[in-house]
Parts: sequence; structure tokens; C-alpha cells
Amino acid sequence: MNKKLFEVTMANEGWDEKEGDSNVVNLQNEGDKIQGIYINFEPEVGSYNQNRYTILLPDGEEKYVYGTRDLDAKMSQVSLENEVYILLYKLVPQKPPKSSFKVFRVYEREPVTNGSGDIPAPKENLSDEDDSEARNMIEVIVNELGEENPEAIIEYAEEVKKDWELSGKDITRIKAQLVRMFPSKEEG
Repeated sequence: MNKKLFEVTMANEGWDEKEGDSNVVNLQNEGDKIQGIYINFEPEVGSYNQNRYTILLPDGEEKYVYGTRDLDAKMSQVSLENEVYILLYKLVPQKPPKSSFKVFRVYEREPVTNGSGDIPAPKENLSDEDDSEARNMIEVIVNELGEENPEAIIEYAEEVKKDWELSGKDITRIKAQLVRMFPSKEEG
């Protein structure tokens, strides 16, 4: 039975498909890959106590990659906020019942900047419209710091990230709003 026919049959019989966390990227096969900005690291997450890496894709979507022994060793050398390319390079068979050992290739580079070198450039999908919530967060930070320095604002946001329960996406929104508020000299 083909996949589409199966899905239609199940739906016609009243079955409602349940899906897992769609933000998790499961690198299973040789050649599977993900590329984006490495924006967050969380140690020992979930029932298997795996490290979790958050990758911001060019379309603005956040994806999670769970660590393995090999991936953790390589990701420990990657700086947050840099662009990362993770490739499942090879699967090395092990004695049953163990699954194959995953060998990764991990590449890192600095992200494209907006010309000042300080703030990652907004992706095309980020709106040019004012983000009032991000602007409010920036105003609170400016009141705390007593200055309107974009570098200092980002640094402070990173420092209070846990206390304020900011996600990687919130930090990205703050950075995008800073670009709108403080355009580089080349743009304006």
C-alpha cells in the first residue's frame, strides 16, 4: 500500500495521527545534515540525559539536535552564535544490540554580519517592521545598563537569559530589533 493511500485510509477510518516534537532533527543516515546558527546549548536534557544543541535555520525556525559521544566532543569546540554545519559522515557498526556508532563532521564559521561586525545580519525572513516586544526588552536592558550600546545590550541579554527565561529566538529578535534601531553606517 502506498504511503498516501495509507494516510487517507487511516483518516477515513477516524484515526488521528500523533506526531512527536517536530523541532527535533534526527540525524540517522549517512549524509544527513543541518546548517544554521548555533544559538543554545542545554546539558543533560530528557530521559537519556543528552546534550541538546539549538540551531537557528535561515528561515528563522529553531531546530534541536541531540548529542552523541562524537557530536558532543566536536560541538564543545564550536562557539555559540557561530554558523555550524553538522554532517552525519559515517555509521560504524557495533556488536548487537548496540546501534551503529555515529561519526560526525562538524564545521564552524563566523556568521554574516550587518557590516559593523557586532550583530548578526537579519535573515531575509525577518520583518523590517518594529518588534514592540523586543523593543520593550531592549528598553528594560538600557534602563539597567544606563547606555544604548548594542554590544552591551546583547551581552546583558545573554547574561540574564536564564533568569528572564529568554529563548534563543528571543535573543535573535532582540538582535534583529537592534539592527532596525541602530542601522549600520553603510545602510543609512
